[in-house]
Amino acid sequence: MRTPPPPSRSGCPGFTVPNVSNVAAAARYSRQHLATEFFKVTGRALRTVLKERRLRRAARALRAGATISEAVEASRYVSEAYFRTEFRARFGMTPSAYRRAAKRAHLAARFGG
Repeated sequence: MRTPPPPSRSGCPGFTVPNVSNVAAAARYSRQHLATEFFKVTGRALRTVLKERRLRRAARALRAGATISEAVEASRYVSEAYFRTEFRARFGMTPSAYRRAAKRAHLAARFGG
């Protein structure tokens, strides 16, 4: 019987953070060619789209009650300080404030407050 791979930091075996390099490798294109073609089709930079996905993953984790450290792990940021900077730039508030706001919204929806 084959032993399954160990869970990654995200808790999902085999999960890697999508970045331009590994997406290009999977598509068998050079990084530059993939980025150029992606921009032609979508009008957006691939690295920006991938960063937004990571930040949405973190926001989802925070809404579900994860700690900041757990959200950093879920979105696979190496530096918590950099994560906080990127999160604030994207959502207009710190991860802590976002988590508190999500908790208040959940309670208000649940108890009509």
